[in-house]
Amino acid sequence: MEDLLVNTNFAQDGLEGWGAVQGPKASSTRSELAGGCAAALAPYPIHLGSDNLTFVRRANLIINGTLKNCVKPWQLCNDGDLWGLFADLVMQRGPNSIRVTWVKGHSKQTHIDRGITTPWRKRGNDRADKIASEKGHGAHPDGLHVLSEFLEERHKMYVELVHHIHKVIAQTFVEDQRLRKQAKDLKAPPLLQGRKDRRKLVAKLLFHPQPGDAIDLDMGPPPQAYPNNEQIHALYPLIWCYLATLKGQAANPQQPGMTWLELMMLYVIRGGIVDDAKKPSEHPALPRPNILPAIQLFKRVVKDVLASYGGPIAQCFFKPGKTATTDSNHGESPTTCHV
Repeated sequence: MEDLLVNTNFAQDGLEGWGAVQGPKASSTRSELAGGCAAALAPYPIHLGSDNLTFVRRANLIINGTLKNCVKPWQLCNDGDLWGLFADLVMQRGPNSIRVTWVKGHSKQTHIDRGITTPWRKRGNDRADKIASEKGHGAHPDGLHVLSEFLEERHKMYVELVHHIHKVIAQTFVEDQRLRKQAKDLKAPPLLQGRKDRRKLVAKLLFHPQPGDAIDLDMGPPPQAYPNNEQIHALYPLIWCYLATLKGQAANPQQPGMTWLELMMLYVIRGGIVDDAKKPSEHPALPRPNILPAIQLFKRVVKDVLASYGGPIAQCFFKPGKTATTDSNHGESPTTCHV
């Protein structure tokens, strides 16, 4: 069996053995493990010395019986095929017939002086390294070592390329987000910004009529019937009272009319409410409504009240008008007058 796994040579101070470990995952730990499996086939007690601490630690766990119930099957572990073979060999020959000891690799005289290793262990480890470098490489087919170095270098370059590509993708995404946010802020300032991009341009000056120049809006009698919509139903009498107390003056072309925002703010200042469907005291966890839905609701109710109870003067004052200083729903001039 040893002849099938390793090459041997009888020297003056002992038996030399070496062999080629095949496969793309041939690491130093796998090489040490393969040598341990070959040594475990000997029909007599053995004492293994290895400078690979990973192999020494796991081998002793198997020998001591503390790694019997592995978390994963051997087939799912690194080098699990050889670890499973080593565990079977230890079980068949008996754990008391094998011993594994760590030996300092590439040791010097200073390590001997400090007691880390011994002259005998140093000589054995140096001999094993020499056999591996001189005879172990020769056990591989011609050109395999050069091919493996080429494939390893190519793999490193591929890993660096993929890392660079991922880095460029991440940087591009971050820059794209920054530019999109910058463009969005330039197009739509955060003030009163809803889900859609809207410019909030407001007239620099607000015009109000003089008391002697303003006239009352000709509103009809108080409404007796209200729409079935609960939210609009509560606002109907409030909006009617607000419009009935307004005084207005026709605007000239040089002066923009009032916007829906200004009209609603005046309504709120006078004590009106828009979000009356839920009282804050009864629902403290509910957030306050956004300004845009509030303006849209106010605009809808005002138009309904004017259509049902507004006279000719009110209808004339509330004709829609566009100005050069506004271009959004709540910036649109709803009236051609000042109140």
